[in-house]
Amino acid sequence: MADNQEQGGPVEQPAEAQAAGATVSAKEIEEGKAFAILGYIVPLLCLIPLINRNNNYSLYHAKQVLLLWIGFVVSSAANVIPCAGQIVWIVAWVFLVVLDIIGLVNAVKCQMKPLPLIGKFGEDWFKGIQKV
Repeated sequence: MADNQEQGGPVEQPAEAQAAGATVSAKEIEEGKAFAILGYIVPLLCLIPLINRNNNYSLYHAKQVLLLWIGFVVSSAANVIPCAGQIVWIVAWVFLVVLDIIGLVNAVKCQMKPLPLIGKFGEDWFKGIQKV
């Protein structure tokens, strides 16, 4: 696999990423790595790959960040419910922050792994968003 990365050939990806049609070369990973990483740190930046749609690697991670965004919004809505809603909100935010860190680590390691438990929904829900 290291030889493929040095030569700019396709990088082996997990079955989930391959099922989404995301075969990515080492060159494409290097070009999209900055936006993939920054999307987890500053979620608003995930919109750039979603709008440009010119890099499979950054687009894959942008879909995962978008899914986290949805989770944060839904959990914030639960916060208006007295007591129980606030407990749900705290637990959900801790869970989502942990997933954000996992996604960040995957982006830094040049991996296209779906986030645990929720990542597969990112590919299902946003499968219409593809590289142009």
